Amino acid sequence: MVLTEDQAKAYAKINEDDTSNFFLTGYAGSGKTTLLNHLLANDPDRYTVLASTGIAAVAIDGRTAHSFFGVGISQNIKEAAHYLRHSTKQLDEVANRVLNARTLVIDEISMIDADTLEVFNWVCQYFHKNDKPWGGLQIIFVGDFAQLPPVKGDYCFLSKAWVSSKIVPLILREIVRSDDRAFLKILEEIRLGRISNLTEKYLQSRVISEKGAKQKDAVWLLAKNAAVDRYNSAELNKLPGEVFHYNVFADWYQGGCSRQCPGPKNHECPEYFGVCSFRRSTPSETTRKQMYAQHVRRLPVAAPLILKKGAKVMFRSNDTKDFNYVNGTIGLVTDCNAKTIEVDSLKVYRQEYHIKNGAGRTTSVFTGYPLALAWAATIHKSQGRSLDCLVTDLSNLWEAGQAYVALSRGTNRNSVNLLGWSMDSIRISKKVRLFYGEIGV
Repeated sequence: MVLTEDQAKAYAKINEDDTSNFFLTGYAGSGKTTLLNHLLANDPDRYTVLASTGIAAVAIDGRTAHSFFGVGISQNIKEAAHYLRHSTKQLDEVANRVLNARTLVIDEISMIDADTLEVFNWVCQYFHKNDKPWGGLQIIFVGDFAQLPPVKGDYCFLSKAWVSSKIVPLILREIVRSDDRAFLKILEEIRLGRISNLTEKYLQSRVISEKGAKQKDAVWLLAKNAAVDRYNSAELNKLPGEVFHYNVFADWYQGGCSRQCPGPKNHECPEYFGVCSFRRSTPSETTRKQMYAQHVRRLPVAAPLILKKGAKVMFRSNDTKDFNYVNGTIGLVTDCNAKTIEVDSLKVYRQEYHIKNGAGRTTSVFTGYPLALAWAATIHKSQGRSLDCLVTDLSNLWEAGQAYVALSRGTNRNSVNLLGWSMDSIRISKKVRLFYGEIGV
């Protein structure tokens, strides 16, 4: 893996320092996830990687921070303490996880609010019986506050837990998604909500009619899930031919297994130094339906996947075996039937998606095709992807950072097409702007 200069410097600092706390941040497309994967590949035993949401956890084959710290949906330290102390088993399991961790990594940190970060910090202090930040554990935050904010509450960099941790910023400035310098300058302005006359002229120059947009082979980035579903369904219905439904299958496991080995009930397992007790569970039909509905929302793929020959699709996972595609690759279904799918004449196989508990053990495995219809996608779910041609509407956005997330998916100036735009939609939180100004981003 070849790292950029910024990535290499950040990697060296983290690799050589196991006591300082770090904030790995940077512009969209600067390779934060790539660097994180590089760290994990070179020293997997050092890092316990947590994600802010269930969707993010599946994407990094990890677990959520909430499940790791065992605090459920606690809103504050008092609630978290009550939640933990009334479950002896939970208390013991969380204690074991926290006491055995070396370096905690929380990905997509911008989605964690200030009160929740205080809770996480308190859990570490409680079990380590240490009032130092994080009970003396090293912490690494990864993410970009200029993108999407927490669903509720204030930004976590305003919390006492963040301030007391004396975070060292590691900033990735080199964009690997695009080499169009003029476009990168425009994105930098939009990221900070400061629009020059040049950027204003650029945005106006990219406005096209809806008829013109539909003539382009573009991915539409829309703000709401319902709008995405309607658009994809309408485009699919325009295609002739038979419709095929591909379900996502689920297996449930009792106890879980950190080796993720769904083998025979009594297979030999080095982890247990003998016969492994890992086995499939058989929940009732009602429980199974409830569990399926709860967890399937965390998957990056469609469940069920509905296709016709000629459908535009996006791969939602990396091909780790043959490297024929990566997460975000767009293609057309060249053939499909009840048993097989081909995209651009490449046969596509089902992949496993593991749902893990707080201990990092697999509790369920979902198996499905790594695809989703790709005429449209939500702005939120487009994070981390590169698009050669996109259509979006910046007229009525309500969250700080949405416009930046949408436009920064593009690979160059000509990749962006707008149905409209408003200055009110292009904004950044004043708190984020001040915070990034203080750390030199």
